[in-house]
Amino acid sequence: MATRFGNTVVVHETMATSRLWFQPDHTFKGSNWLLDVSGTWSVQDGSICLHFDETPPLRSNPECGRLSAHQVGDTWEENGRTYELLEGIHH
Repeated sequence: MATRFGNTVVVHETMATSRLWFQPDHTFKGSNWLLDVSGTWSVQDGSICLHFDETPPLRSNPECGRLSAHQVGDTWEENGRTYELLEGIHH
C-alpha cells in the first residue's frame, strides 16, 4: 500500500472513471463524475477491502478485491477494470 499513499489510483470501468486516494491511517476518499465516497480500508489475506461511509449505488459494502504490488506509473487489469497508479494527487 505504501506506493499508493500521496498518489492517485485511477479506476477505468464501463460506466465511469474513478479516482481513489489512500492514507496511511487506513482512510480513503474517492470520486467520479457522479459522486464522492469516503471510508476506511483494510488488508487481509491478499485482499483489500473498502468500507464505505455510505454505500455507493450498485456496490457492496465492504467491497473487496485482490491487492497486488504496483509502482507509480504502472497500469494493470483486474476483474474487468483497468487501474493506473499516478504520481501525486489528481482530481
